[in-house]
Amino acid sequence: MVASGAGLSGVRTALAKLGRGGGKALHLYYGLRDARHLPYRGLLARWAAAGQIDLTLLISSTDAAALEAPEPEIAAAIAAGQKLRAQHTGEGTMYAQHALHQSFVAGSLSEAGAALRNTAVVICGRVELLLDTEALLGELPGSADFLPQRVFMNI
Repeated sequence: MVASGAGLSGVRTALAKLGRGGGKALHLYYGLRDARHLPYRGLLARWAAAGQIDLTLLISSTDAAALEAPEPEIAAAIAAGQKLRAQHTGEGTMYAQHALHQSFVAGSLSEAGAALRNTAVVICGRVELLLDTEALLGELPGSADFLPQRVFMNI
């Protein structure tokens, strides 16, 4: 799942529903300016601690305090985002959609054997996020066959 500063309500609902079914590996890539403003932080930390979701947070602020979190699960999610940011070779800021793409190419999703043929991607956010994510995923192997079947968008 991919979401940005537009909010987490839609993604939160989808994660809760899918998490109840069990047997699915769920990962949330979420972009925000500052970890201190993370919505649903307690819920996300509990889900991550329970192994219900993997979480990657992409913090866009350059303020060092924006990258701090007292919860170990949130701190780990920030570290995961920072690791992907360090691997990112693209220009400009790395957003949640770039982290997803990077993870498919050479990150935790790639290591887990995830590809569009065996993964569903849910994107919630502004139109720019939806279109940019679709374009990035279109660069992946097999995207012509699986992109229309495996990518779901919601504004």
